[in-house]
Amino acid sequence: RPSAPRPASNTVERFMTLQEAHGFLRKFYEIPAPGLMDERGKDLDRCRQFIEELLKHPIEKIGVVGLGLKSLPQFLALMGKEVVFNDEDRDIAELILGSAQRMNDAAKNEGWEFNIRFRSIPGKFGEIDVDRERLEPGSFDLITLIDLVGGTPSGDPKEWLLRAQILLKPEAYLLIDEDEAVQGYSSIVDHFIRV
Repeated sequence: RPSAPRPASNTVERFMTLQEAHGFLRKFYEIPAPGLMDERGKDLDRCRQFIEELLKHPIEKIGVVGLGLKSLPQFLALMGKEVVFNDEDRDIAELILGSAQRMNDAAKNEGWEFNIRFRSIPGKFGEIDVDRERLEPGSFDLITLIDLVGGTPSGDPKEWLLRAQILLKPEAYLLIDEDEAVQGYSSIVDHFIRV
């Protein structure tokens, strides 16, 4: 005899708060207590400071380009944000995706009942094929181009800014590290803002 259909679940996934995600990631990376932090611990603290500011805005879907803040994509995903990570190095893109999946599994082992929304796309940001990657134009609340390991995205900077323009909502944020990433590109950024 066939079983009765299961009732639809009205349960809303509860993701981690900022403090819960910070504590979980410290444990996941086995970072010692404050005062004894290594580079990963410092990175986590910088991510936390950035996310504290981010939470003041209605941001749900985020594109993270490069590993300027190494823990940022996973941190955001654990908090329920939809994250699309991009790095031109295929190995890095796969490593970050694998790390996010392991974090999701570790969270389940601790009793969390959510599935992170995380994708990783290898390739140069300015050359991403939006259609092939099934990225919805005008759907991102934020795209970050932070530090990018001391440089800028490979390729034509005008192309990566125009790619961001395609992906971002009309009322959205584009965060570019003010150190190395924008040196020499101010006229392109000004053009982007005017469009």
